[in-house]
Amino acid sequence: MSLTVEISLRIFLKSLKMKIDINGNSYEVNEIRTDSRKVQKGDLFIAYKGVKVDGHDYINQAVENGASVIVYDEGYPFVKGATLIKVDSSREEWAILSAQKYNNPQDKLKFIGITGTDGKTTTSNFVYEILKSDGKKVGIVSTVSAKYGDTDVSTGLHTTSPDPDVLFKLLSDMADAGVEYVVLEVTSHALVQKRFFGIRFDVCGVTNVTPEHLDAHGSYEQLIKDKSLLFDVSENIVLNKVGTGIPEISKYAKKEIVYSNPDDKFISSLTDSFSEIFPGEYNLQNASLAIEISKKLGVDNDIAIKAVSNATPPKGRFQRIKNSAGINAIVDFAHTENAMRKVLSAVLKMKKPNEKLITVFGCAGERDFYKRPNMGKTASEFSDTVILTAEDPRSEDVNEIIKQIVSGNPDYNFIVEPDRHSAIFKGIGMAQKGDWVLILGKGHEESINIGGTEYPWSDIKEAESFFLSMRNDDDKLLS
Repeated sequence: MSLTVEISLRIFLKSLKMKIDINGNSYEVNEIRTDSRKVQKGDLFIAYKGVKVDGHDYINQAVENGASVIVYDEGYPFVKGATLIKVDSSREEWAILSAQKYNNPQDKLKFIGITGTDGKTTTSNFVYEILKSDGKKVGIVSTVSAKYGDTDVSTGLHTTSPDPDVLFKLLSDMADAGVEYVVLEVTSHALVQKRFFGIRFDVCGVTNVTPEHLDAHGSYEQLIKDKSLLFDVSENIVLNKVGTGIPEISKYAKKEIVYSNPDDKFISSLTDSFSEIFPGEYNLQNASLAIEISKKLGVDNDIAIKAVSNATPPKGRFQRIKNSAGINAIVDFAHTENAMRKVLSAVLKMKKPNEKLITVFGCAGERDFYKRPNMGKTASEFSDTVILTAEDPRSEDVNEIIKQIVSGNPDYNFIVEPDRHSAIFKGIGMAQKGDWVLILGKGHEESINIGGTEYPWSDIKEAESFFLSMRNDDDKLLS
């Protein structure tokens, strides 16, 4: 290599470094990392305390791998060969630096934030469809995926609110594509963990607040406080007036609240087919909340009503699996006792007296232990048959999880089938024409976590494959 080429290459490589500002000082780094194993020479490593792992324990490894700058917020690390920067919150700094890396896309966009225990995805999707119908360029980041224009991007496994490095890259891409408005699903975890730090919301909406992830939040009262953090960074607040927990969370609002309420006038304005596609009172609440939010953004009520009436459910939300057997096979993401109760109640109102209701579900491992008996009790009260199976058991024994579910109603004759494939096939196989089979808990998800390993999985594809095999069997009989 000639000296001229070598110098040019050196200058080119140096130009790839990013300048980042921390505490008023400027630093040049190659990349921002939070995983010490991925650190390379010249990178910046952010150490923060996670749910299971504390990044501060890996500062030495990051330096050994070549980190030139270390950002931390606990203790006093003793390392040589790197610049140490202590900050008030490493998580906040992660969001700030991620935004800097992508030229602060949050400053070019308007945001709508939707939080709540249940209904976030459907409500976010309604708002997204309303804004599109009003001619606005809009993007959405939800549990299902991130969408803008013709682009549809997976945000990660079991993810609702992405980490800052993923989120701000998405927002940068959206801004570059001309997006004006972004609808964000916001979890209480994301608020506590500062994933959206630096983003201000034109409008925020709350669907409801029921007990969930209390093992992480500590109590229902703390969960409400954590969700209300969204109010502090929002210009306008819209709450579902009839949602559970709304009176409690409204106490934390320091500005005027607008309430949504699906009254008779609102219901009569929707198309007749709406209740078939979006069954249950809870979907009327989701739609009403979305429309009130859109009004705060200047959308005409008639345009909003029409958009909601013409909307289709997000993937894995009361998704009907087409079949020629006349079986009502439904895949739904309901994974809390509240969501399960609502979807089962809706089906009971839709089905005929002679039609059976078969429910297939499980409970996720390593979280929300308290909900397991409650979900077993609810499923048994509403269903003719309940099949218990795996749902992301992670490091837990799926049979122990199932025992806890059964304890909610030990006198009920639950069918236990730990293998989710077999459980789905058994559930649909028991059904006759007109019967309802609800496959709950995973919805749109495309992986299942067993023993800490993610395996490819889809409830939708499993249900579809059953009917495909049924059709193939019929073809064999006819041949």
